[in-house]
Amino acid sequence: MNAVYLDNHATTALDPQVMAAMRDALPAYGNPSSLHGHGRTARKALLSARQSVAEAMGARQREIVFTSGGTEANNLALRSAYQTMAAQGRRRVITSSVEHAAVLETVATLPEADVVIIPVDDQGALEVAALEEALSVPTAVVSIMAANNETGVLFDVDHLAELAHGAGALFHSDAVQVFGKGAMPQNADLVAVSAHKIHGPKGVGALQIRKGLELPPLHSGGHQERGRRGGTENTLGIIGFGVAAQLIDQMDHGVLERIENLRDRLESSLLDQVDGAQINGGLIPRLPTVSNIHFPGLEGEAMVIALDMEGVALSSGSACSSGTMEPSHVLLAMGLSYAAAGSSLRFSLSRLTTEEEVEFVSAQVPRVAQRLLALGL
Repeated sequence: MNAVYLDNHATTALDPQVMAAMRDALPAYGNPSSLHGHGRTARKALLSARQSVAEAMGARQREIVFTSGGTEANNLALRSAYQTMAAQGRRRVITSSVEHAAVLETVATLPEADVVIIPVDDQGALEVAALEEALSVPTAVVSIMAANNETGVLFDVDHLAELAHGAGALFHSDAVQVFGKGAMPQNADLVAVSAHKIHGPKGVGALQIRKGLELPPLHSGGHQERGRRGGTENTLGIIGFGVAAQLIDQMDHGVLERIENLRDRLESSLLDQVDGAQINGGLIPRLPTVSNIHFPGLEGEAMVIALDMEGVALSSGSACSSGTMEPSHVLLAMGLSYAAAGSSLRFSLSRLTTEEEVEFVSAQVPRVAQRLLALGL
């Protein structure tokens, strides 16, 4: 069998239809801001893609700001929202202990911000009472992800947005992982997504800015994106993003059910074959596309390398923090020990994952685990 790719929460393969659309658009090199025919052609493609992304997000077309990816979208949301609200004397910023680095590292650099980190329980669920208590102080923005990138644990962001709004704060959600895999936030003021997590190209994402909310731009120097993000648009990438968004908007609900069934079969097989294996965050609602499993006594990095040599690609945490040799901050926040966090692997599937691939991985992981345990790794 060819190499099996189960690292879809890190990035996904380009859908053939996305690839074809981008290839066909290569000759259209005009600047969308130009008035001539080349510019009009590019602008028309940009508008079409914006509509597709908006529909997939459940947003209005004019609410969509294209960015270079999820990290920039989160930065734009948090920095602009904080700047606006801090001018009103609101300097508290609330987020969770399991957010992506694009959020945690951004809030840590906001000038004079009073940052409050809300803990999670041993399943990864937010301690909502702690959030409510934190909101007793005038708050600028609350930022809670819609779904965790490592465990897939879902957060009730619409309810959390209501709590934030009730306290006069703005609400931002990093929806990069839930996009195309679950319900999108409906009550948030700011929602970030990325193309390469939905079988689109890398280097392009979007931020939904709720209608009526005026925020200063993060990038100056241009009128693009209605003055909210200066710089000539990445037209080719945005075209690909638009097609990827169309595909998830048209996707039959049965596709996610099929992925969840494959995920569940993989979990059942691995838990049966590997002594002591257990699912991190497995007792509460999760995305259907991911399983984070603790394998006692094994070194996660060694497992990733050994499985790669056997034709299985997966990860031991977020791709944005790989190579640090540090255990996942998400699993540590859930109360796992350093050893347990370092012995956990993330298996993430997509609509391209097949039954044969799951069967192959189900056979390879126990075999590799047994070999590494015998070697003391």
